[in-house]
Amino acid sequence: MRTKEILVGTDGTAASLAAVRWAAREAQRRRQPLRIVHAFDWEWQSARYSAGTEYIDVARQIADAVAAAALEQARAIAPTVQVEPDTLIGNPAPQLLAAAEDAELQRATRYVLAGLRLALGWVFLWAFLDKLFGLGRSTASENAWINGGSPTKGFLGKAVSGPFEGIYHSFAGAAWADTLFMVGLAGIGIALIAGVGIRLAAAAGTLLLVLMWTAVLPPENNPFIDDHLIYAGVLIVLALTAAGNTLGLGARWNSLPLVQRLPWLK
Repeated sequence: MRTKEILVGTDGTAASLAAVRWAAREAQRRRQPLRIVHAFDWEWQSARYSAGTEYIDVARQIADAVAAAALEQARAIAPTVQVEPDTLIGNPAPQLLAAAEDAELQRATRYVLAGLRLALGWVFLWAFLDKLFGLGRSTASENAWINGGSPTKGFLGKAVSGPFEGIYHSFAGAAWADTLFMVGLAGIGIALIAGVGIRLAAAAGTLLLVLMWTAVLPPENNPFIDDHLIYAGVLIVLALTAAGNTLGLGARWNSLPLVQRLPWLK
């Protein structure tokens, strides 16, 4: 799935190239990719019957030249913007409308994914806050971390079952386990809500969720699937779709020189 993008059509005329230059400036201002679409119709008159595929090849070469000229204009205006030229076969009007509808569908999908990202981020951040302060949901005030309680002792010491039970019992309540667990919850939650470092947050969150899944095997209500694996799958989808760019700071974060040098920080 494409990330959020600006879509502009061109037919090679001066007016359409002016639109391309405007779109390039907007893409640079908004830190979004630019998609340049040129649609061409090779079924002019009876040429398809007399010229065979030769006419199609010529039409495509002309179309590619039009798209290349628009690409050159866009890169001259905004050299740092990711630009994707696209040539489509068919009547220009319906082809451009279809491209716009596709972009609108992608826009709706982006907002759905952003909503999932925020919701899952709150799941992690709330777990951290509840265990830190003992807000009375799953952690009583006297068991709060700031009051000397252990975020891992109760669950790892009493609730685990299955083939890894002995391993988890061995470090239940350990200071290093408590610290790693709480730092992980806070870091993953903040990253998801802010929309930054989604790849790193997804990797850490997936690891944490899979470990929590292995703590109770088999799951109570299913032979092998539970909500931990579902959440892990959602995290992977969020990382693969640049979900931090919508309703988040992902686009600004990804434009930082350090992040561009180290893509795993995106």
